[in-house]
Amino acid sequence: MALKIACLVCINLLLIFGGSSVRAQDFTVITETEHVNSGKIVGRSRTIFHAGEAYDQVTGLGEITIYQPGRQQFTIFSAARNLATTISFNDIVANQREFDRQILSHVEQLERRGSRETLQKAAELKFQLLPEFQESFDAKKNELSMTSEYYSYVVKTEPNLQPQIVRSYLRYADWTKQYNALLDPASIFPAPRLLVNQVLRKRGAMPLTVSLKHPGKNSLHLQSRHQIRWKLTDQDRAAIVFWQRFLAKPDLKWVTFQEFQAAVRPAGDE
Repeated sequence: MALKIACLVCINLLLIFGGSSVRAQDFTVITETEHVNSGKIVGRSRTIFHAGEAYDQVTGLGEITIYQPGRQQFTIFSAARNLATTISFNDIVANQREFDRQILSHVEQLERRGSRETLQKAAELKFQLLPEFQESFDAKKNELSMTSEYYSYVVKTEPNLQPQIVRSYLRYADWTKQYNALLDPASIFPAPRLLVNQVLRKRGAMPLTVSLKHPGKNSLHLQSRHQIRWKLTDQDRAAIVFWQRFLAKPDLKWVTFQEFQAAVRPAGDE
């Protein structure tokens, strides 16, 4: 039953988010992610929303990821390696469905062992697949809290935006979360964040700061801060032109997604 529910979640996401995107205002989101416990910045990115697509550039990664909802795919390329690839939303959903099946099988094995440790691990994995939160909202602070025994989110929001902007951003956030989970299966599963995004969508709010906490023995506290620029800069526009011209190069080598990942993230690389 849990597997059927998890699969239905994936299928519903495809139906809801896989259609043509609404043309929205161009804007840029600068994101910085901090490991709060250590004070270390663990990620920086620039995401440029233009003409219904989003161009994502992560500092230090050396590749560009383009979210293309009209084509129901991501296009990813590395200028340094002269390589490009695509992965469809259908393939992301299929990979997530298979991953969920494997995790549920692992959960059943943990439960059969029956020790306190394995049962706790099984419960946490099941939560990540089918999360349930206690939801509250502080209207004075425009702050959403989603709490649970395992993971908790606190989201400071920007309210009263044009609905199509919120929808466009959260569609992007949903698919990007699922795509990133494919790249890093050891990360937190997509479902908890997708549920947070669903609540944000219901409230018509965009996230400005997202704090994630895990109260376990290896206490986790991550905070992502989003700075929104409502107009593209000359630098943003120049970057889009450069990237579009790069993708049109006749000598650009297009490879499968698996071949691209093997080239840019060789086995054994951290």
